[in-house]
Amino acid sequence: MVVKHFLLALFALATACRGSIGGAVYAIDGGQPVRVAGHAVFLLSVSDEVRSVLNSACPQGGAAAWLEKVAAERDRLRGVAAVYEDSAGQERGLRGMSQRWRQLKRAAYAYTDSALHASAEPPTVSGELIEKLSIQRASTSSNGDYEFESLPAGEYLIVADVRHDYRWVPVAVSRARATVDVRENSSLTGCTIASQL
Repeated sequence: MVVKHFLLALFALATACRGSIGGAVYAIDGGQPVRVAGHAVFLLSVSDEVRSVLNSACPQGGAAAWLEKVAAERDRLRGVAAVYEDSAGQERGLRGMSQRWRQLKRAAYAYTDSALHASAEPPTVSGELIEKLSIQRASTSSNGDYEFESLPAGEYLIVADVRHDYRWVPVAVSRARATVDVRENSSLTGCTIASQL
């Protein structure tokens, strides 16, 4: 009988040290936040493995370093385009609109176009990778709510798919329920989170 009471007390203590995370996922529609239904929500535990994987998936030095790298690449492409443009000018002066002149103009245009379309968006953490790192997954209900229950105390990340863009929110869990709403304007990208872990 004493063993049974001891086991019941141990079980009650173990469940008392657990918490939960719940909230809603919002997207912006016509300037107003609206709850979104049927969107994936992932729960990740903050661990050395998660830190390592996120850091390897994201650019070294964060978004600022990425923007600097993109700016340098754009400058390089513009420089190459200028060299081809100068060569095309010289060719036209010597031989008019020759085939060589057309080739040089096409090359100049291609490099200029590449410079214009170089993406300033840093790499993101893919949905496939998020799914592999997650310890639980939920979908938002018809009113945009989600819930993760019976979680050991610790540091977690809530990741929600908001219009094909994964938004991240860090949260600490204790014995209480943590309310975490995921909003486009108050959540972070995976690489921003990676630089903070």
